[in-house]
Amino acid sequence: MFYDRQRGRWVAVLDIGPHPVSGKRRRRKVTACTQVEAERLLLDLATRHEQPCTVGQVLAAVLREPPATWRRPNTLKLNRQYAARLARSLGAVLVADLTPAQVDACLAVMPPTSGYSAWCLLRLALRRAQPGIITAADRATWLDTYRRGLLVSQVANPSKRAA
Repeated sequence: MFYDRQRGRWVAVLDIGPHPVSGKRRRRKVTACTQVEAERLLLDLATRHEQPCTVGQVLAAVLREPPATWRRPNTLKLNRQYAARLARSLGAVLVADLTPAQVDACLAVMPPTSGYSAWCLLRLALRRAQPGIITAADRATWLDTYRRGLLVSQVANPSKRAA
């Protein structure tokens, strides 16, 4: 938020994330006479643009822009396979509704090392999700849930999963 001296108005800008097809940055702008009014308009705009986000969308966003550490083609190939496995069972689930039990059921059918790698990919996807795609409340709810859930002990030690 900033004050535009030429127009004599407060300007608030909301970043709604990249366009799903072109990948271009999308922003919405509101202006008001006072800072308080601009903050209120920005909050209204943000609530209108909050869209429910699925696990599949979050995984696709990570695959579109992989981390710099994924230098080797095989790394990208394996992570695409993990994302496809996760998307088959969790792709349509809203991030806000995702539970550790759902993730555990998905990972239970995978070998321990693949399950751990898939879990790491899902964690990365949820942490890197764009503000316009996944809301901070969704991200906080998920992170808090899996920290308390059964998954933490199982994923932290993949050998427990084999038993």
